[in-house]
Amino acid sequence: MADTSLKIDQQQLDQVLVMTVAGRIDSSNAAEFTARLTGLLTAGARAVLVDLGRVLYLTSAGFRALIVATDAADQRSAKLALCSISPDVQELFEMCGMLDLFQIFGTREEGLSGLH
Repeated sequence: MADTSLKIDQQQLDQVLVMTVAGRIDSSNAAEFTARLTGLLTAGARAVLVDLGRVLYLTSAGFRALIVATDAADQRSAKLALCSISPDVQELFEMCGMLDLFQIFGTREEGLSGLH
Protein backbone atom coordinates (compact mmCIF):
# COMPACT_ATOMS: atom_id res chain seq x y z
CA MET A 1 0.00 0.00 0.00
CA ALA A 2 1.27 3.47 -0.87
CA ASP A 3 2.23 5.89 1.85
CA THR A 4 -0.67 8.34 2.08
CA SER A 5 0.88 10.41 4.83
CA LEU A 6 1.01 14.14 4.46
CA LYS A 7 3.88 16.12 5.89
CA ILE A 8 3.41 19.82 6.57
CA ASP A 9 6.12 22.18 7.76
CA GLN A 10 5.90 25.92 8.14
CA GLN A 11 8.34 28.75 8.64
CA GLN A 12 8.18 32.51 8.71
CA LEU A 13 10.41 34.14 6.08
CA ASP A 14 10.32 37.91 6.35
CA GLN A 15 6.65 38.90 5.94
CA VAL A 16 5.60 35.58 4.37
CA LEU A 17 4.59 32.39 6.14
CA VAL A 18 5.79 29.46 4.00
CA MET A 19 3.98 26.13 4.30
CA THR A 20 5.90 23.24 2.73
CA VAL A 21 3.73 20.24 1.91
CA ALA A 22 4.97 16.76 1.01
CA GLY A 23 3.10 13.59 0.05
CA ARG A 24 -0.42 13.15 -1.27
CA ILE A 25 -3.35 15.46 -0.55
CA ASP A 26 -6.50 13.37 -0.72
CA SER A 27 -9.70 12.62 1.17
CA SER A 28 -7.77 10.90 3.99
CA ASN A 29 -5.94 14.08 4.97
CA ALA A 30 -7.56 17.05 3.19
CA ALA A 31 -9.48 18.08 6.33
CA GLU A 32 -6.22 18.31 8.29
CA PHE A 33 -4.59 20.25 5.44
CA THR A 34 -7.55 22.65 5.26
CA ALA A 35 -7.52 23.18 9.02
CA ARG A 36 -3.78 23.89 9.11
CA LEU A 37 -3.94 26.30 6.19
CA THR A 38 -7.04 28.21 7.25
CA GLY A 39 -5.76 28.22 10.84
CA LEU A 40 -2.72 30.23 9.73
CA LEU A 41 -5.00 32.81 8.13
CA THR A 42 -7.35 32.90 11.11
CA ALA A 43 -4.34 33.45 13.37
CA GLY A 44 -3.50 36.56 11.40
CA ALA A 45 -1.02 35.52 8.71
CA ARG A 46 -1.09 38.26 6.05
CA ALA A 47 0.78 36.33 3.33
CA VAL A 48 0.98 32.55 2.98
CA LEU A 49 3.02 30.74 0.34
CA VAL A 50 2.18 27.05 -0.08
CA ASP A 51 5.18 25.18 -1.50
CA LEU A 52 3.80 22.15 -3.35
CA GLY A 53 7.17 21.01 -4.75
CA ARG A 54 7.08 17.72 -2.85
CA VAL A 55 3.38 16.98 -3.36
CA LEU A 56 3.06 13.76 -5.35
CA TYR A 57 -0.67 13.84 -6.07
CA LEU A 58 -3.70 15.96 -5.40
CA THR A 59 -7.32 14.79 -5.54
CA SER A 60 -10.48 16.88 -5.72
CA ALA A 61 -10.41 16.99 -1.90
CA GLY A 62 -6.99 18.66 -2.12
CA PHE A 63 -8.22 21.19 -4.65
CA ARG A 64 -11.19 21.93 -2.40
CA ALA A 65 -8.82 22.58 0.52
CA LEU A 66 -6.88 25.10 -1.57
CA ILE A 67 -10.09 26.81 -2.70
CA VAL A 68 -11.37 27.05 0.89
CA ALA A 69 -8.04 28.53 1.99
CA THR A 70 -8.06 31.03 -0.91
CA ASP A 71 -11.56 32.14 0.11
CA ALA A 72 -10.43 32.47 3.74
CA ALA A 73 -7.48 34.62 2.61
CA ASP A 74 -9.76 36.82 0.50
CA GLN A 75 -12.15 37.33 3.44
CA ARG A 76 -9.24 38.53 5.58
CA SER A 77 -7.58 40.64 2.86
CA ALA A 78 -4.59 38.32 3.11
CA LYS A 79 -2.56 36.88 0.26
CA LEU A 80 -2.29 33.17 -0.51
CA ALA A 81 -0.15 31.79 -3.32
CA LEU A 82 1.24 28.46 -4.47
CA CYS A 83 4.73 27.68 -5.72
CA SER A 84 7.05 24.97 -7.03
CA ILE A 85 4.31 22.79 -8.49
CA SER A 86 5.77 19.67 -10.12
CA PRO A 87 4.94 18.98 -13.79
CA ASP A 88 2.70 16.03 -12.82
CA VAL A 89 0.70 18.07 -10.31
CA GLN A 90 0.61 21.04 -12.71
CA GLU A 91 -1.04 18.70 -15.22
CA LEU A 92 -3.75 17.92 -12.64
CA PHE A 93 -4.36 21.66 -12.16
CA GLU A 94 -4.66 22.05 -15.95
CA MET A 95 -6.99 19.05 -16.39
CA CYS A 96 -9.27 20.32 -13.62
CA GLY A 97 -9.25 23.90 -14.92
CA MET A 98 -7.78 25.14 -11.65
CA LEU A 99 -4.77 27.17 -12.85
CA ASP A 100 -6.68 30.44 -13.02
CA LEU A 101 -8.10 30.12 -9.50
CA PHE A 102 -4.75 30.52 -7.76
CA GLN A 103 -1.75 32.80 -7.81
CA ILE A 104 1.05 30.40 -8.78
CA PHE A 105 4.78 31.08 -8.79
CA GLY A 106 7.40 28.86 -10.41
CA THR A 107 9.78 28.88 -7.45
CA ARG A 108 9.73 29.66 -3.75
CA GLU A 109 11.98 32.67 -4.35
CA GLU A 110 9.56 34.10 -6.94
CA GLY A 111 6.70 33.54 -4.51
CA LEU A 112 8.48 35.29 -1.66
CA SER A 113 9.24 38.26 -3.91
CA GLY A 114 5.70 38.32 -5.33
CA LEU A 115 4.00 38.32 -1.94
CA HIS A 116 5.99 41.21 -0.43
